Amino acid sequence: MAQQIAKRFRKLLTPVSLTERTGGIFAYSRRIAQVNDGTVTLLHVVPTQSYRLLRSVYRPEESGGANVDHAEKVAREILQEIASRELAGIPVEVVVRHDANPAKAALEVQREIGADLLVVAKSELGELGARLQGGLVEKMIRSATCPVWSVSALERFATQESVRNVLAPVAFDRAGATIARAARAVAEAQGGSVTLLHVLLTEPSFLEYHREEYGFESGEAVSIGKAQRAALRNLESLASQQLQGVPFELSVAIGADRATVILEEERTREPSVIVMMAVTQSRFFQVVLGSDAETVARRAACSVMTLPETRSA
Repeated sequence: MAQQIAKRFRKLLTPVSLTERTGGIFAYSRRIAQVNDGTVTLLHVVPTQSYRLLRSVYRPEESGGANVDHAEKVAREILQEIASRELAGIPVEVVVRHDANPAKAALEVQREIGADLLVVAKSELGELGARLQGGLVEKMIRSATCPVWSVSALERFATQESVRNVLAPVAFDRAGATIARAARAVAEAQGGSVTLLHVLLTEPSFLEYHREEYGFESGEAVSIGKAQRAALRNLESLASQQLQGVPFELSVAIGADRATVILEEERTREPSVIVMMAVTQSRFFQVVLGSDAETVARRAACSVMTLPETRSA
């Protein structure tokens, strides 16, 4: 008996800056909502700082300068036009908030409405700026309680009518199963396939730390070759449990840095989206090392969906 396709994303929240370079976030919001029988909430956060209210998008000349109420009226009109033009046929709600911190306001709305997916345009900040202060997408990845879909600004992804292939980097833990299920939900709803990817790090301490999951006996010397074979068996087991009914491929890649290896696989495989876990890190590690999820979301050509970190009970 064929399994019923899960409707995973029913309440989408799409923060809108009103200065998007492409319609990618609207195209993805429409398609995801369509296949999940979902709704979309378009959100714009009007800044409270006077100098930001003078942005041309708010037409300050019509109100004699910086005016929060006028900016809200203009923003609401623009969002309603976007809903009619880009999201025809989809149930849409328009929300406008005032706040000096757009990320904080967006996270508050996400919790208030119970959104199960945030659809956000990728950050335009440079590497260091993204680590130090974070753009909207970085802050969403770090703090959202639901998955965050970071939308590619590249035209070839914005115009895709379906997700062809989902690349899902996994480890062999509780989070790995969560990622595989999420990848299946995305692929299954749009008739796509999943590639489960496991990254073996070449640092000797990595294999020592993960001895048990790669099948090394006590006192046995670790080796990449044996770990690679064990990883493939683990991927086969994970796929059999979590990817029933979805076409899939399995891949074990080797490298010194997980984010770099994932990005190399992305260039080779050209997936429609990468699904991975957002792992919470301290401020120090975010600045010095960066987060794998944030790095991949920022550098990948395709869209990236990050899941909130799975915590052990």
